[in-house]
Amino acid sequence: MNDRDRLIAYMWLQHDLLNIFGKCIYFTIEDEDEIYNWSEKDIKKVWKWTKKYKTFPFCIYLSFYDSVNCEFNGLMCGYGNRHGNCFNDKNNESSKSMNVFMKNFEHKYSEFCEYCIKEIEEV
Repeated sequence: MNDRDRLIAYMWLQHDLLNIFGKCIYFTIEDEDEIYNWSEKDIKKVWKWTKKYKTFPFCIYLSFYDSVNCEFNGLMCGYGNRHGNCFNDKNNESSKSMNVFMKNFEHKYSEFCEYCIKEIEEV
């Protein structure tokens, strides 16, 4: 499995686990398509940093181009355009996903990410 496949499998695993606890749209085919459009160089960095920092891959990707804001050239990131802004709007799919996570995983996002990474790396 290459890094692009690992990253996509990681996101689908998180999506599936979150949906055990509450209906949310955490990852979609459109999100997968966006990852397929990232360069191989970016994919390698995103997967490496996702494993190291246990954070959201789309935020890592965006940080390569705009380290301060969740917007690039005045546009929200692709994930934010599809799911809603992570921080400003509390009634969108992005916020619903985070609410499901917070209720069921006691704010331990890094441990949740670590579990998913381990599962993907063992495949």
